[in-house]
Amino acid sequence: MAKLIYEKRGATGRRGLSEILVVLGEVSLESENFENGIVDIKAGLEIQKEICKPHDRIIAETYYKLATALSTNNQIDEAIANYNASLEVLNKRLEKLKLDEVMQKDEIKEIENLIPDINEKISDMKSFKEEAAMKLVAAMVSQPTADNTTTSFEAGSSDKKVSDISHLVKRKRKEDEVKADENASKKVSL
Repeated sequence: MAKLIYEKRGATGRRGLSEILVVLGEVSLESENFENGIVDIKAGLEIQKEICKPHDRIIAETYYKLATALSTNNQIDEAIANYNASLEVLNKRLEKLKLDEVMQKDEIKEIENLIPDINEKISDMKSFKEEAAMKLVAAMVSQPTADNTTTSFEAGSSDKKVSDISHLVKRKRKEDEVKADENASKKVSL
């Protein structure tokens, strides 16, 4: 609903529309609808690139959210690229803040603290990608042959005795018995 309202506002509602799209993307991710989440966040990012300055922190934040969504969806290369894009925007922002006469020390410290975190995410994604490739190669090398394979059903079976509990199951009463019980309860004994 909010998306439609901001779309109707035209140029004045573009920033709000971009924020709504990013939030919709986050909601989609929480409900494990990764593809729609990624599409919505990308759409919000494109609008932000059009209306915001290239060093705006909102763009860095959206790149970060998109990278996280992509990594959740196992699109590791794209995730790394978006983490790098987030890092670039933050570095541009940091340069701009350092050049400003009125230095905003709190924001500078915050950005300087964010940069190592994002660098760590990038290295985590790269190592995850390498580990996944190693596991895939190891799995392909050690594929079981047809002679020594067992199904999970065979592996789970054992010599345990099965207990018959059918005597504990209550049977559904027939309609005649139910009516007879109702009539008996309605009769008053004197």
